[in-house]
Amino acid sequence: YAAGSMGTLDLMKKHFSRMTLEDFDHVKDLAKRGLDKIPNFQHRDDSKKVWNAMEEYVSDFVDFYYPSDKDIQDDYELQDFVKEISENGFIRLKQLTMPRNFTEKRELKNL
Repeated sequence: YAAGSMGTLDLMKKHFSRMTLEDFDHVKDLAKRGLDKIPNFQHRDDSKKVWNAMEEYVSDFVDFYYPSDKDIQDDYELQDFVKEISENGFIRLKQLTMPRNFTEKRELKNL
């Protein structure tokens, strides 16, 4: 059975229409699908190492660039970008809610 190009697009639309912001968290997604319980699953183990390294890099970068939460709040370009994404960026993804602004460094790190 083959879905074809139009069928594939339909499947992708259905999948993306159900996505939430949490679905972009790789470790949570693995757990949600039960892949965190499979023994000797190298893809999960290796991808978690990469995910953790990226998380550490992003955290260090945000801490360096934004010394305080106030710096996040005062960055008008960042705030405008987040507002634009929340209003227009994921318009077709009904369940994907983005914050309209950031008030804490933690929010930016978790994005």
